[in-house]
Amino acid sequence: MTLEQLRHFLSRVQRDTALKQQVQEAITADEVARLAQDLGFSVSGSDILRFSGLIPISAP
Repeated sequence: MTLEQLRHFLSRVQRDTALKQQVQEAITADEVARLAQDLGFSVSGSDILRFSGLIPISAP
């Protein structure tokens, strides 16, 4: 379930330029996770680190 939540969050980041800016300004995975959690996604900083590299992110 967490991987699916992360996929949905990353999809939203790609569509939302303001959110993308916030993610780019985040220093740690925990800060990115807090952004996701604020939007209702069940993702932790350790989830982001664990799955980084597994989910291809297309360049803008």
